[in-house]
Amino acid sequence: MLYKRAYCTGLHSEEQILVKETVMKMLLTTLCFAGIIVSASGFRHVQKGIPEMVEAMKTFSEGNKSDVIFMREKARVSERIARHCDEKLKYRPLDGVCNNLENPHWGAPLQAFRRILDPKYDDDLGRPRLFGGNTEPLPSARAVSVGCLNLDSKSTKDRVFNQMMMQWGQFLDHDLTATPETEAESCCSGMSANGVHSDSLSNGPCFPIPIPAGDRQFKNCMEFSRSRPLETTSESCHREQLNLLTAYIDGSNVYGGSKEEADKLRTFRSGQLASTMNGQRLPITNQTTCLKGPGHSCFDAGDVRVNEFPGLTSMHTLWMREHNRIAKQLSSINRKWNDEKLFQEARQIVIASMQHITYTAWLPHVLGEMYNLFDLSRKYQYNSSVNPGIFNSFATAAFRFGHSMLASDYAVKGNRKVEIRKMFFDTSFVTKGYDDVLRGLMKWENQGTDRAFTQDIVDHLFENTVESGVGFDLVSLNIQRGRDHGLPPYLDFVNHISKIPSMKKLFSEDLAVPRSALNLYNCINDVDLFVGGISEKSVKRGLLGPTFGFILGKQFESIRLGDRFWYERADKDRIFTPVQLAQIRRTSLARVICDNSNIHAVPRDVFKRTRHTHCRHVPGIHLAKWRG
Repeated sequence: MLYKRAYCTGLHSEEQILVKETVMKMLLTTLCFAGIIVSASGFRHVQKGIPEMVEAMKTFSEGNKSDVIFMREKARVSERIARHCDEKLKYRPLDGVCNNLENPHWGAPLQAFRRILDPKYDDDLGRPRLFGGNTEPLPSARAVSVGCLNLDSKSTKDRVFNQMMMQWGQFLDHDLTATPETEAESCCSGMSANGVHSDSLSNGPCFPIPIPAGDRQFKNCMEFSRSRPLETTSESCHREQLNLLTAYIDGSNVYGGSKEEADKLRTFRSGQLASTMNGQRLPITNQTTCLKGPGHSCFDAGDVRVNEFPGLTSMHTLWMREHNRIAKQLSSINRKWNDEKLFQEARQIVIASMQHITYTAWLPHVLGEMYNLFDLSRKYQYNSSVNPGIFNSFATAAFRFGHSMLASDYAVKGNRKVEIRKMFFDTSFVTKGYDDVLRGLMKWENQGTDRAFTQDIVDHLFENTVESGVGFDLVSLNIQRGRDHGLPPYLDFVNHISKIPSMKKLFSEDLAVPRSALNLYNCINDVDLFVGGISEKSVKRGLLGPTFGFILGKQFESIRLGDRFWYERADKDRIFTPVQLAQIRRTSLARVICDNSNIHAVPRDVFKRTRHTHCRHVPGIHLAKWRG
């Protein structure tokens, strides 16, 4: 049940407190769902900033979409065991269940993350990796962030790739991973003088980050709560975390991961998705979080994080428009098709386009010479024995490499550049300049993928959503999340991956561990996976070093081979006819932008800073091939 209320200055003090607490819980729940910040545990530090945030939001809702999704999927887990799978199912299931007929739950929501290496907790069950086998705690995640990794500068900019490279990665991530967290409040109040919280020794929800004395930005403690564990009746099982999304590239960020979610995003007329402003904007809702003011509201989409960043909101808008464009054209070609047929056929084309763009245009740039070491482009053959489930090390470390690519500012309305710290959760940048946001992403350079990060995300993350000067450190959160999940140290992964014949030659004898780490960690073997992985020298023609590259390669290989509805399937259970598949292979992100914006010239390789080509020269899909 939604609870709405307008903010006014005449509220009594008790009512104002209720407003503050409710808004903060909405905001922080959404942030934790994003996988990069704590849940309500951050309340104590940020409540001072609420008056101007409430003023901006105007209305609010106690309901939260992520909570609704989690509770619904949790109730359904047991139902999947008895669910009958239809092997002749024409369209992929929204919730991923029965994609694999032999293992119906593979790739479905609320499955445990898979492991490349067994976890390394501080005990056999799941205490976070706080001591790592030592008598003293590991160095604070904040100390590691500041001491081992650098701040971006002009010299660390990427001269080849533009900001769309990062933006596609974030949009893709929100189709693949989301980690629900435990409910915890004011974790910092329970931290002892040595930086250890009692929950860390008892599998409780709190795992706050101690701040070293003299830190340049923060004081005392940074709030942090642990990820929700998989519920099990076995006392011998170690703690495993959950993925709230389907593991497939299936457009769940556009359509949602269940019939309930999809139905709320549909019009049930002519196969169209819901929209506002004559189809130009996403639908609005009170169940997602944003900074909301006159003329702009919180948007709704298949993923609750839709409003997190203007570039991300633009991607969601782009693909809503693309679905509706396709459905409209299919309707004019096939006048006897009903709403359901139009919706499913358009959805199928959209998903295929996303898969094609990811594997033929984006991943080759990311993996470089490692791309051909994995089955990412060879003739497709579905393999029912391949589990597409997401690796813990992928979601919690390797696929966070894009954080290093974030720039300090982004071009928005009129090509005006705005500091990233002022853009989080502000939908006005898209409502006032959707085309300009897309232009900026294609025009301006990324920061390089390396051990340097923009100061706006290590000292000022989400600072504009709370009190000025109070924020978070994204790198510290990444490191702490890895310890929360029991990720083995970096060198454990190096020792495992470097023994694989095809990978061995890619490793340098000079390890990627920053020299400064030797002054922080008691032993080089303790260095966290995120720190070592992001510090590796990238392979030829790629963005990543061999450790993160291997994790990504294996993950995307599994996602492709383990998907019964993969767009390239060419046997009797094919998704598209050969003629239709040839059309899918003509699509590109550049073409999708041309078709769904007022932009008339784009880079042919939309991820590179190259000369622009007029849209009339960019090939696309001929939907007449779907006549019938």
